[in-house]
Amino acid sequence: MAGYIGSRAVLVSNGAERKKTYAITSTTTSLTGLNYTVNQVHVYHNGVRLVDGTDFTATDGNSITLTTAAENGDEVVVISYAGYQVSDTVSASLGGTFSSDIAIDGDLTVDTDTLYVDSANNRVGVGTTSPSEALEVATAVNGTPTRIELSANDTGGTTRTGSVFFDADTNTVGFRNGGSNVVHADSSGNLLVGRTAAWDFNSANTEGVGIAPTHVFASRNSGASGYFKRATSNGTVVEFYRGTSGVGNISVTTSATAYNTSSDYRLKENVEPLTGAADRVLALKPSRFNFISEPDKVVDGFIAHEAQEVVPEAVTGEKDAVDADGNPEYQGIDQSKLVPLLTAALQEALTEIDNLKERVTALEGN
Repeated sequence: MAGYIGSRAVLVSNGAERKKTYAITSTTTSLTGLNYTVNQVHVYHNGVRLVDGTDFTATDGNSITLTTAAENGDEVVVISYAGYQVSDTVSASLGGTFSSDIAIDGDLTVDTDTLYVDSANNRVGVGTTSPSEALEVATAVNGTPTRIELSANDTGGTTRTGSVFFDADTNTVGFRNGGSNVVHADSSGNLLVGRTAAWDFNSANTEGVGIAPTHVFASRNSGASGYFKRATSNGTVVEFYRGTSGVGNISVTTSATAYNTSSDYRLKENVEPLTGAADRVLALKPSRFNFISEPDKVVDGFIAHEAQEVVPEAVTGEKDAVDADGNPEYQGIDQSKLVPLLTAALQEALTEIDNLKERVTALEGN
């Protein structure tokens, strides 16, 4: 008994039905010169239908062997039917291959929730039957990170592989290439390039770039630690803000770099001439020294806490400060902050020189 075959059947190319009549002239059991589909052939001997497999054998599609020989004067009729294949239907048990486009009017479900197409909302779910986005890939039940693997061959035949991943255990997302993380964002809001863990300044071997939600930017590698470029025109390359207020920038021209801090008169009040500069300059203690990390390099400079006593705004940090773990928090100095004091002291000295010149001239005139 044939099962349901769908709305339309397509016949194969060997024809819908063939009839061949044999007028027997001698005793024979062999009928040749046929073209039939096995199990779809009827044989009639002198008008009596024979039983396939009992009264005859038809297994090769080209010939039939009779169990009881036909005699001279007998008539044997062979009617063969073409095989068919089902159109628009694939066997549920055996599967099949479509060789053309497939149109589905409605939702599509593959293995419950392996793949689900929501036709009403135009959404696709992988691992979920209720996608809330145009494409939603659900996390595996056991917490294994879900990854979408991408691979391609270039024209030279080289295979390049990469993946976009979400780790359900650590709530991290990122991009991988060749098994290594190239971009990694963690649950704390840190964005890391070439790294998979928070930045460790105490490790000499950690390389990469990191951005933290407290607006901290860190970069470390064996070469240059930062590269900033303005494509064509002169102007700002890096802008610095405190809150919403700009407080400085780094700008470039075709041949130079300027480090600019806020200094507009509209930002200032209680402006007074700087006096007594010479005495303060004399209180400074310039010295020569080398840093412990560079024992062979002697430089000119200041000791931070000594300069802080004279020009506090030039120095950051406090003398002998440590963090919560007892590690030193070193002071720093911005020597450009000494320029106003030095300029005022020089002006005082030049004024004094002019006064002395006038007195010498007057004395020589007498």
